[in-house]
Amino acid sequence: MFSKLNFVLLVAVTLSALYVTDLRMSIKRQTHLYGKGQEEEIRLNQDRAELMYERSKHSDAQQVEQAALQMKMRKPTPEETVALHN
Repeated sequence: MFSKLNFVLLVAVTLSALYVTDLRMSIKRQTHLYGKGQEEEIRLNQDRAELMYERSKHSDAQQVEQAALQMKMRKPTPEETVALHN
């Protein structure tokens, strides 16, 4: 009887240890994935900010071009261009 109880306790402790080990590895894996996700979020936010900046540069140029067309303006020719020297 005593040896059967010892065997049952040994199996219970072993299964418990395996469960705790698996749980710790799962937590470690999830923490690693969370960190990777945060890094990816930061990178994507930086990319978005750069794209928004590029878009604003292009939209400003388009607005200037549209305003120039409305005012019937054109680019000067080389003959009309004057260079100033100090």
